[in-house]
Amino acid sequence: MSQSLKTEELDKILKHSSSIDSYLEEFNFVFKEMAFKEYMESLLVKYGVRVADIVRNTEIDRTYAYQIVAGNRRASRDKLLQIALAVTGDLEEVQTLLKVSGYSPLYTKVKRDAIIKYGIEKNHSLSQINQLLFEYYEKPLFEKE
Repeated sequence: MSQSLKTEELDKILKHSSSIDSYLEEFNFVFKEMAFKEYMESLLVKYGVRVADIVRNTEIDRTYAYQIVAGNRRASRDKLLQIALAVTGDLEEVQTLLKVSGYSPLYTKVKRDAIIKYGIEKNHSLSQINQLLFEYYEKPLFEKE
């Protein structure tokens, strides 16, 4: 029952809670605390993608890519977007990967983020999204060598 509460309803409950402890205990289900490594591994399995595929599709250094995927190194938001787009074209999964990594999700009111979201929604490749960013004078996700 309480799992179907909307964010607005949870905001009201939080505002009127007598303590943060009681709120956190009652609504613990709300917090998606899946670690980056676990979520990344689930995506790799779901799509049958190997780290070697990510390296080939992103031009991220092999060692660095393996360290990121293993959870041993924290990638920048742009590197993480490259990896996400090399694994999945699903916007919700990209947004979740950003969130479990501690980054803000793509936000439509930010021009650069809107371009990236548009590209994902239109099933553009990483290179096509990078080209769109370049065309609209936004920082590309990666520099072409």
